[in-house]
Amino acid sequence: MPLLEEVYTRLLDFLRANVDNPVTPGKKWVYPDYPRLDATFPRVAISHIGSYRTEIGVGGKGDRHRHTFEISVWVDTKSEAIIDDTIYKGNRLREYIGDRIIKTIIDKRKDLRQYNIIDIYFREARNLPYDPETRIWRKNIIIEVETEVYRTG
Repeated sequence: MPLLEEVYTRLLDFLRANVDNPVTPGKKWVYPDYPRLDATFPRVAISHIGSYRTEIGVGGKGDRHRHTFEISVWVDTKSEAIIDDTIYKGNRLREYIGDRIIKTIIDKRKDLRQYNIIDIYFREARNLPYDPETRIWRKNIIIEVETEVYRTG
């Protein structure tokens, strides 16, 4: 029975294991919170923004839960990556990282079934305007994670 905390931890571990930091490979960069202004970038933050449940059929013995998460990509003006002899920075780096996250979720979502996660649904990706005060580009990716919880007795 995957509870919200377990689903959140599995999602965090999944992204850490499958999406490498393009600027500093091997460096931890997926976090369960939003960055402080003195944090290192690029950075990915995951936060839970809502959940709902529905019964499985009439008189069913379980529920389906959908947990909505926001995955935020943060890139500052100093972040730069060279990928296949191409330089990525700023808005271009933000888009590259966001695309990698979405592609990884779509391509590898079946790997999460071992943790009773039925599926992950991509809902939305939204770019926020460049913030000249903090010098950060940001992208928010909204996903829903579907699980089943069965009742006993």
